[in-house]
Amino acid sequence: MKPSVPILRKQEYYVQEANKADTRDFIRHHHYSKGLSNTGVYYHGLFRRVDDCMVGAAHWLPPTKNACLSVNRHNRQKVLALSRLAIMPGIPQNAFSFLLGRSVRLIKQERRFHSLVTYADDWQGHTGRAYLSRGRQYRGITSRSPKWVDPTTGRQVSRLSTKTRTNGTMKELGYEMIGVFAKHKFVLHIEDYGL
Repeated sequence: MKPSVPILRKQEYYVQEANKADTRDFIRHHHYSKGLSNTGVYYHGLFRRVDDCMVGAAHWLPPTKNACLSVNRHNRQKVLALSRLAIMPGIPQNAFSFLLGRSVRLIKQERRFHSLVTYADDWQGHTGRAYLSRGRQYRGITSRSPKWVDPTTGRQVSRLSTKTRTNGTMKELGYEMIGVFAKHKFVLHIEDYGL
């Protein structure tokens, strides 16, 4: 007989805007990237009611121009990307979808964005199956691109900075390319998401 996996009880958790520094620290400890970009639009936390402890975090930011155009060609300034989503180990299995759903609700309430894009990283063996609910569309696999990390910290490093850095520049900066990977792409047009 399979051991039962605890299910998140909605009355025991809540999602609200989180402090940027707290979100950065949480991601550093609980996400495989071990880091967060310097920019962001929304920082949402999943909290336990019993002690107000942050047990999950979601970070949203504007994607690249090309990503915006591929999602919403007619209104590219209204596109937002989920950059990071992490849950603390030991939290019930449906915490991921609970945090993501409540985070989307918070974004929808502000009426600033029309479309959301999310990527599932092949590097980590992610398929994005959890993103296929509530109106999200699967848009296929992106082209493969190099994945760079800081070998001393294990932190994922982007080639995009103030300008795109070459592979040579990344090596000069001491970063290590660990492979070339694709991502699964998912899109949600926010008006399709019921509150």
